[in-house]
Amino acid sequence: MQYLVDNGVRPSNIYLVGDSAGGNLILQVLAHALHPIPSVPRLKLSEPLAGAYLMSPWVALASIPDDPDSSMITNDDCDMIGPDALFYWASRVLDADLVANEAIPYLEPLRASRDWFTDVAAVVDRVLISAGDKECLRDVIIRFGQALCSVHPRARLIVQEHGVHDDPQMDFMLPVCDKVEVEVEVEDKGKAKTQKTVKVMRDTVKVGALTPVIIGWLAEGWKKS
Repeated sequence: MQYLVDNGVRPSNIYLVGDSAGGNLILQVLAHALHPIPSVPRLKLSEPLAGAYLMSPWVALASIPDDPDSSMITNDDCDMIGPDALFYWASRVLDADLVANEAIPYLEPLRASRDWFTDVAAVVDRVLISAGDKECLRDVIIRFGQALCSVHPRARLIVQEHGVHDDPQMDFMLPVCDKVEVEVEVEDKGKAKTQKTVKVMRDTVKVGALTPVIIGWLAEGWKKS
């Protein structure tokens, strides 16, 4: 990102988009901009970034729920990623021999102090966070999203009904299609070589409710730039 900025790209033309662990990485970048790590090159921005979209971000790595009604428990049979896999991967990231205590707020945003992201609006102009109603990480994403929205006036949290982890991606990875009748122009191979319109049946992808919201949110930001 610093390479782009140093070579003339305005921060207000840069969007950060990440899902799951990618959402965690974006939050690490924002945290580093607010609380620079001495051993890491500082991110120097002349203005806030245009926006950041976090799809099902991994905001709590090590938290094991005590509440049997936690989404980590109740959604285990609904989601594509369950608590066993999440806790295993978390243990690889949070290796006690490699991770110092001062690194925890960068790796686990939900465990950061209440004022950790207070000035985040100075780093990124708009933030969109989404979670699926049926994903295991739902509860921790909601807790983090509400905390971020309380300190950023242009942050927004959306919970997709019946959505699973990274649900908008499923619209394109596992598409559900409808047959629709459309008119297309084809060349008549006869002597006149004219164009004629015929009706054909074509597959169209049915997207979930969240996907158009994401696209609209991004489009609205480009209108401003």
